[in-house]
This record gives sequence, C-alpha cells and structure tokens, in this order.
Amino acid sequence: MTIRKILPRGATGSASVADPAGNHARSTPRQARRARGLLAVLACLTAVGPLAIDMYIPGFPAMSRALHTSSPAIQPTLTAFPVGVVVGQIVIGPSATTSAGGGR
Repeated sequence: MTIRKILPRGATGSASVADPAGNHARSTPRQARRARGLLAVLACLTAVGPLAIDMYIPGFPAMSRALHTSSPAIQPTLTAFPVGVVVGQIVIGPSATTSAGGGR
C-alpha cells in the first residue's frame, strides 16, 4: 500500500499528486468531474441541517396546537435534532471509515 499526498497546484492548473518515490501524476478530467460532484454533494449535505432547523422553528405554534401542549414543551425536540446528528456521526463515521478502507 502506498501513501499518496496532494501537492499544491502545478503551473498548468491541474492538481499534482506524488507518491513516496516522488513520481508525479496529473488528475484526469474524469477525476476532476468526480471531485466537483463530491464537492456539490457535500455542500448540499452541509446545508440540510440549517435548512431543517429553519423550517422546524416556524412550526412550533402549529405543533403546540396539534399536540395540545405549550411551546416550551416542544422546544426540547429542537435540541434532539443536533444531538441525533452528533450521535449519528459518532456511530456511522467510524464504520464508514472502516468500510472505505481508511481504518486499516
């Protein structure tokens, strides 16, 4: 198994990758498209949390009426959302790393 590290962009504008022996390889157009696609997916996933909270907060009064309770009784459900995200990252993160081969 070789360890690869990403070096700063070369003069041609394409990413340069070197292995421990110092051999350089240029990224292909397909790799560049995959990197842009991954960046787009990660940007959308990053936006989901704040968007969900922004949609959830205005619904507090309607939830209070529907559940026949007060607004302060609904507020802990908003706290449960980020707690659930953190627990999910703690549980799924290591298993994803292991299945991707990064935890060898």
